[in-house]
Amino acid sequence: MSKEELDLYKPEFHGTESAYVLPNDVTEQRRLIEQHEAWKALMHDSVLHAPVKDPQKVIDIGCGTGIVSRDIAAKFPSAQVYGIDLSVMPEEHSVRPSNLEYIRGDVRQLVTADGDERLKPGSIDYAFQRLLVLGMTDWPGYIKSVADAVRSGGWVEIQEWTFQISENGKNVSEQWPWQQDLVRSAWEKKGLDLRCAESLEKWMNDAGLVDVKAVSYRAPLGEWDLEEHPESKTMIQYLAKWWATVNWVCIPSLIGPGNGERIEAYKAQMLKDLEVAQAEQKKSYEIIVCYGRKP
Repeated sequence: MSKEELDLYKPEFHGTESAYVLPNDVTEQRRLIEQHEAWKALMHDSVLHAPVKDPQKVIDIGCGTGIVSRDIAAKFPSAQVYGIDLSVMPEEHSVRPSNLEYIRGDVRQLVTADGDERLKPGSIDYAFQRLLVLGMTDWPGYIKSVADAVRSGGWVEIQEWTFQISENGKNVSEQWPWQQDLVRSAWEKKGLDLRCAESLEKWMNDAGLVDVKAVSYRAPLGEWDLEEHPESKTMIQYLAKWWATVNWVCIPSLIGPGNGERIEAYKAQMLKDLEVAQAEQKKSYEIIVCYGRKP
């Protein structure tokens, strides 16, 4: 979105008490669909990584528009798939295959003994989750609850951004003070760990999962890596189009009211920094995919 479009954008948010800071409107739904296409292309059209075979019950946590849920349902036609989200599925995305249902609620409550009858502890073959970095608190506790919900031999898979900018493998996030303030404010005000991706492997092991494996992907800012990694083209286009929008929304949501001047200064600097990063070389974010099996 352009600066003019961002100035006019009035995001609409979830009507819940969740820490989730991103909107729940038509613009956000469009972004999520394009994000999925970028994610999928970067991963060579293979979004799912865990070596799951013939699952009978699968959950997609934080399913959003349901696009991954529908992919999972198509990949495993004999499985019952449940897409879980805090919001009601938008009407325009409600068409679904017969083996997919949507459940509204907080997964941490749904998978307990007193939760949803369909999601009893120890009944799930595969739990998939992507991009809850801007909404999930208490990651160790959350991962433990998901691990408890999975049956013996089942798999848990989590995919997350690192909110850390790298250049030639080195963390250069300090160059962008506004982003560092977002990381601090997210933790202090919302309990959100924007660097959760870096600890997924440890938390999965701590939750008792075995055969834990982490895979990383580079999401470049700009086309400097395109020749060597043509699969990153859609991600580059996605970041150029939408990453400023994500940060534009996050800055006031995380910095909080009463900081108008700082928010406006951060927004302006963020747009400049992203513009420069698109033109420069070697800057990127990292995506971590981590999965493990319940013994």
